[in-house]
Amino acid sequence: MDKTLGEKIKQYRLRSNLSQFELESKINASNGTISRIENNTINPTKETLLKLIDVLNLNVNELLDLFGIKKSNNLEALVKSAKELNKDLNLDHVLQSAVNEIVYELGLSGSFIVLKEGSKLYSKAVTQDWVIKLAMKFIPGKFTSLSVDIVKDIDNLMVKSFLNQKEYVSNNLHDFIVPAVNRNVSDTLTKFTGMKSAIVLPIILNNKSIGSIYFSRNNISDFKDILDVLKLFTEHISLAIENARKYEELSNTLNTIKHG
Repeated sequence: MDKTLGEKIKQYRLRSNLSQFELESKINASNGTISRIENNTINPTKETLLKLIDVLNLNVNELLDLFGIKKSNNLEALVKSAKELNKDLNLDHVLQSAVNEIVYELGLSGSFIVLKEGSKLYSKAVTQDWVIKLAMKFIPGKFTSLSVDIVKDIDNLMVKSFLNQKEYVSNNLHDFIVPAVNRNVSDTLTKFTGMKSAIVLPIILNNKSIGSIYFSRNNISDFKDILDVLKLFTEHISLAIENARKYEELSNTLNTIKHG
């Protein structure tokens, strides 16, 4: 018989060696709140869930289990999602949909995209789920303000992939985000998200790199089992980016003519 939400929270609380009172104190909840949640008398609010996930240090798999979400390897649905990207002419929507859809369909733990602007690669979109949203709290400033220099930061794997048009695998998160994020924060993010391995692929358009995309797992992996799928999906992303940018340029031109 599947455990209830309250039973799962109790399990993770006991694993953390916390009493109900101690957990209530850590999340600033009123006396008796945890008892009522664990007995399924009340459902935790969104804000309470966020605090519980943080305090109980849940990884992605535990978070999915907490909400009864089953991972999917439905590749047909993934390809369909990729094709749908080309119908969206809003660049921000395209990028956000890309890093959300593939993570869900392939059971990955996270993804983010960087695109070239001048001599830098700027972070544009990151998977939106409970764990990653909480992880972003450890990063100073906005995620979209993070960047790496194409000339100076050549040891960064996002940069290497962009420059060499190759995929790179590593078990260390800092290989992908330092120096945009310092090593202390990188280590915290690694522990918090449970990342065990990651891969970066170049985003190529007309034989020219325009950015890179990162995918991570909560287990040690060389990604060979899904590499072809990741490459196919990345190709769709590049086309979707091109379509969105062309539409944006056309809209700007029309607005200039209209108001000129």
